[in-house]
Parts: sequence; C-alpha cells; structure tokens
Amino acid sequence: MLKTDLDEIQKEWVKMTNGQAVNPAIVKPYILESWQRSLAFKVNPYQISEELFLTNQEIEKLSALEHIKESYGDIVSAIKDVALEMELTVEIFDQNARIQGILAFPGIFHLNKGSRQKCIIFRDLSEEKIGTNAVVLALKEGKPIQLRGPEHFNRELQNANCSAAPIHDVNGEIVGAINIVSHSKSQTVETLGLVTSIAKILDDYALIRNMLEQLTVYNSTLNEIIEYLPQGIIWVNSQNQIESCNKKVFRMLGMEEAPKDCSLSKEKLGRYLKQIDSLASQKELDQRELVLDVNNSKKSFLVSVKDILDKQQQSKGKLVVFEDTHKIMRNTFRGDGAIYTFADIIGESKEIVELKKVANRIARSSSAVLIYGDNGTGKELLAQGIHNASLRRDKPFVAINCGAIPSELIESELFGYEPGSFTGALKGGKIGKLEAASGGTLFLDEVESMPLHVQIKLLRVLSTNKITKIGGINEVPIDVRIISATKKDLLKEVEQGSFREDFYFRISVITLKIPSLRERKEDIPLLVNYFVRMFSRQLEIEGVTATDEFIQALSFYNWRGNIRELRNVIERAMLLLGNERQLTIASLPERIIKSYEYHSKKQKVEAIIKASAKDETSGGVLRDIEKYVIESILKETGGNITKAAERLGISRPTLYKKMQDNGIK
Repeated sequence: MLKTDLDEIQKEWVKMTNGQAVNPAIVKPYILESWQRSLAFKVNPYQISEELFLTNQEIEKLSALEHIKESYGDIVSAIKDVALEMELTVEIFDQNARIQGILAFPGIFHLNKGSRQKCIIFRDLSEEKIGTNAVVLALKEGKPIQLRGPEHFNRELQNANCSAAPIHDVNGEIVGAINIVSHSKSQTVETLGLVTSIAKILDDYALIRNMLEQLTVYNSTLNEIIEYLPQGIIWVNSQNQIESCNKKVFRMLGMEEAPKDCSLSKEKLGRYLKQIDSLASQKELDQRELVLDVNNSKKSFLVSVKDILDKQQQSKGKLVVFEDTHKIMRNTFRGDGAIYTFADIIGESKEIVELKKVANRIARSSSAVLIYGDNGTGKELLAQGIHNASLRRDKPFVAINCGAIPSELIESELFGYEPGSFTGALKGGKIGKLEAASGGTLFLDEVESMPLHVQIKLLRVLSTNKITKIGGINEVPIDVRIISATKKDLLKEVEQGSFREDFYFRISVITLKIPSLRERKEDIPLLVNYFVRMFSRQLEIEGVTATDEFIQALSFYNWRGNIRELRNVIERAMLLLGNERQLTIASLPERIIKSYEYHSKKQKVEAIIKASAKDETSGGVLRDIEKYVIESILKETGGNITKAAERLGISRPTLYKKMQDNGIK
C-alpha cells in the first residue's frame, strides 16, 4: 500500500471518529464494518485502558514457549529465530482474541536501548475492548488479514503494521489466531504471506518453503520433523544411501507403508532416486517437475533436493522432497510442462468429440482462450491438452489459481520482484509466473477472482508483451499464451462491476465450454471402465468388473461434483471390494442408491401407465401401480409384513387384503 493510500485512509479515519460518512471506495468493506461495530461498542479511538497492557513479568512468562511446544513442537523455536532476525513480534491468541503465547518479541531484548521505541503487548485484542485490529478480523473473516497504520480503529495502534491468520484444529474449526507485528515503515504485504505460512505450519497442513531456506535442519531432530510434513521426504547420506524417510513418500509412490527406517523398501526407493540427476551432480534442486512410472501409470511430482548441514556447516547428506503436482497446482507454480493431452480426455459423446475437435483446431494459434466449466469438469486437463497440441508444447506450462492466493500477494506472484524491493523479500528477488511461462502457456484458473487492479496491470502486459517487476524500472519482454478458466458467467461479473469488460474481451478471443457430466451421461460407462482400470493398477487388483446395475445407478445420478466426484465414488467402491471382484450397487454411497431407486421406480411406473393404456384386459392403471409398489416394498423389507405396512402407511390387515386382491403371495 502506498503512502498516499495510507494518507487517504487516515482522512477517512478522522471522518469516522467525527461521525461523518466514510468513503467505501477507500476503506475495505470488512474494515469499515469493524469500525462501525467498534463505535457501537463505544470503544475510545484515542485511548487504551492500562488494564490491557501486559507487564514485563507476564511477557517473560508467555515468551517461555514450553506450553506452546506441547501443542506445536520444536518448530516454534525455528519460527522464533526467523522472526527475531526480521525484528518481528509474533503472538498467538485464542478464539476470543485473548493472548496465549508470545513466539517472538524483539522489544524484550532492547528495553535498555533508549533510541528504540518500546513495543507493547496486549492481553486482549477483542473488538469490544480495543476496536478494529488484524486478529479479530482474521478470526471473524476466517482468512489471513493485514492492517496497516490508520486501518486500526485505535490511534494508539496506528504506529504498527499487523498481519494475522486463523489457526484451526484437526476438524477445521478456528481455535485462535497468530499475529505478526512490525513497527517498520518499509513493511510490505510479504508479512501477510509469512503469517499465512506460519498458520499453516501450526495447522499441520504445510511448511513454508521460504522458511526452510532460512532454517538449518539438524541431524538430531530430522526424523521427528519429517514425519509430520505433508510432503514425501527421503533423507540420503553423503554416499547417496537412504538414511530415513516418512510414511507419506510410500503412499505417493504407490508402495506399502514400511517402518520408519525404510529398511524393507530402500531398493525400490533407490530406483526412483536414481532418476534425480542432482543427487549425482551434488547440486541442490528447487521444485523441478519429474514424471515417474508409479504402478504402471505416469505420475507428476515436483522434486526438491536440499543440503543438510550440521552445526559446523558440514554436509550430512541431502533432503529429497516429493510434492504431488496435482494437489498443489491449484495454488502454486506448476512445473516446466503439461503432462496431459487430448487423449486423456475420456468420452465419445457428441459434446466431448466436438469440444476436442475445436480445441485441437485452435491449439496451434497463440490466441487467448477462455474455458467455462463447473468444478470437476477438467478445465486444466483441457488447457494442458491445448498446450501439448500447440507449437509451444516444448515450452513451460505454468498454472496459477487466482482464487487460492490472497489478493495482496497475487501481483508479486504474477510479476515477480527485484532484490531488496521490500522487507522480507528474498535476497535474489523472485521470478514471476508471467516471466516463468515466457515462450509457453500461462493458465489462470478461477480468473474471476483476480483483483481489478491486477486486471488493469495484466491488460497492459497483454497489449505490450512486456512486464516490469515490483521494485524494478526495466521492462522485460515476454511471449506468453494466456488460457483462462472460470465457473462463472464473466459477463454477469462485468455487469456487477467485479470484472473489467476490456480484460474479459482480451482473454476470451476463443471461448470453450466443457459440458458437465450430467450433460453427457452416455460417457459414464467409458469413464467407469477407465477409473476401474486405473485403480486396479494402483491397488494391484486384477479382474475387477462392474455390473450393469452399478453403471445404470451412476447414470441416474446428477453428479454435482462432475468427473472428480465420479472418480472418488469409483475409488471408494474399489477400496470396499475386499475379496470380491465385481462392483455392485451395494458398493455405492447411499445418496446414489436412493437416486437410483427413485428413478427406477419412476421408470417402472411410467412403463405401467403406458402398458395399461394398451392392455384392455388390465385391471386399471391404479391397480397395476398398487401391485408394483407393494411388491417393491415387500422385496426391500425382505418379506417382513410389519415393516412393509409401516413403509406403506397402512395396517397389517389392510396390507394382507391388498396382497390378496392383487394376487401377491
């Protein structure tokens, strides 16, 4: 945020404190709403109660970290080291915005330096006590929030820049928030990325890669750390022999889980490691795409190789990190190439055949393509197919999910930045996705989520084929084909003011619509057979077939989640097979079985109505339907008269009479 922006917000803050109307175009909606709530709580915007300040003794007690380590382990010590190096205060609050721990507090180490402003720690940051701040907004909004200076309600907080992110329990419920405070005027939105990553560490979902670059992984703690990471990890010694690994790597490489020391499967893991060139060349590797043959099926990974150093900076080997490309491609940089082609788009329906024909025809151009489709229809699969059918097939395919990256960070993700552009920036700067994709294809997924100011900047790039990095002055020429994807009607978004009309027409030279699965149900048998073969290889099961009733039940279902949902249903059915080798309707989830029963009965009733109209000897439509319903219910209840009568809503004697009248034994 520029200084002029802060000046404008400061003016709006003054208006707010004087009871005047605030301009919503300058102040973010959720901040303005919080200001209004703070006024309703009668919070004093010019003063803070002394009761909210922690004493030095309380600060020292909360900084001890031992009680925090019990919940989050030794990783908090690493967070402390990084934060202190960057002169940041890091605090943990509960779901009521009351402080629970202090991970880092530079102020406690500089109390005797008269020139340094003394940092303050608050015991309670609830809106009712102190007004608008990053912690309460992160808890309320359920997402990372950054507040700078005058965006805080209380003037006493306006000398600080704060970034907060919610912390979740194993069930995904918000249990607190982590807050980073800086008093540096040069702080940028990168602090928001840091607090988001730290929150993910505490959630046990991800580990920030930038932090890994600053941490030294010690021999004594490596085994404990790697078991809890979401990536597959292998530790090889200086002779490239496997020392240890985590269980995740076995699942990723389609192997049975082995003991922690990998002793039962080192040979098989070693065959995969031989395909990583950097192990032989003794070079580090950062997220290089590697396609491996896993259970006779190609699978794409992003592989990183990092040196392990002890306290004396002596090499103890290397850490090999495997990340599943498909799981991270929605919110991170996606490899050096696309692995799917049009042949991987399964279907022979009229809609799919026509879609592949048109996509193949336009693939050789460099025109921008916009792909419409519901969730799970395979928008990136089609984008990769277009890339691999184009003249750019040997160049990078880079994917970015515009909805998975905070709006404050997406500009630096796309354009990159120069060294020293802001506090917290990587020393060597960072290449943006546009530059990384030069010569190839940039895939913008969920493009409807791209902020308007970034649309403006990207519009100029598409017009000039040049970019300027954040903090840079020189223009860098690029050659990128843009393929965008959305599940929304972008023209409606244009009418609502959330998407620029000129940007829409720039990215939609060619539009392709992927039909939902319910629009091409004739492809379901083909897809079922494809997924059965795929999971048969992965699970090492032979001779699995699906009954006609199984496929018919799938054809009746509405498939809100499209092909992704169908894939999950087939995987579930395969896992439940046991010793059987035939997929039956019993293998399906209850929601699909109920849908099948409803449509089957509906078809039967319609058939009875048609048959009765032609059969003069029939006892009448109502009598025929009644007989069918009674027989169906008796079959479902196993002939139990009492249960059947309850289902039909009649008494046992009435059911017996109706059975007799309809000739049902």
